[in-house]
Amino acid sequence: MVQFPDGMVMDHSFEDVQILEYYLEHEPEKRREILHSSDFIECFSDSDYQIIVDLFHKRHGNSEKISKDKFLWNCVHLMQLYRLKTKPIIKYLVKSDEYLVFDELVLDDFVYEEQNKKKYLFFEFVNTFLRYSKTIDNSFSSKRKVTDKHLRAYEKIENDIFQMSDGISELLENKKDVLNIWNKAANFFLNYYKNKLP
Repeated sequence: MVQFPDGMVMDHSFEDVQILEYYLEHEPEKRREILHSSDFIECFSDSDYQIIVDLFHKRHGNSEKISKDKFLWNCVHLMQLYRLKTKPIIKYLVKSDEYLVFDELVLDDFVYEEQNKKKYLFFEFVNTFLRYSKTIDNSFSSKRKVTDKHLRAYEKIENDIFQMSDGISELLENKKDVLNIWNKAANFFLNYYKNKLP
């Protein structure tokens, strides 16, 4: 059983096959297939399963055609904001209030309501960082031998994810509560994969 931040506990082991398959799959189309499979649905109560579906729709839209990944876009947005705010001159021209971080995603229901919603939001964020890592090194989570090239890629992934999580948090004047969950998911992701490196 995985211990979550703030005392949250997952009802299922992160190593359960269906759970693991869903949250470690980075392709949205394949995740949707898993999401609608009977084996996956049977892992959850009706209410928990609906939360997972709602989060998928928040991230990718609920139409037949999967839209852009809004959570992944948030990675890029926060990293770029960090880089702007750490440039010697430009940082004085960038005001935190001009950036409505996370507002477009409308996630308050998942942050302030029942604990289960926060729990599944946390894992959806973990998957977001996984997908971002795949844009840098597609073999990042493979079982093949880790080479120096992969280790260098991990160093870049680690640096980028720091910038879009704890790094930007240190520079924002008004921090949203959802950013706290985002940052903890970022650290969970990095620790999970760092443990897989030799």
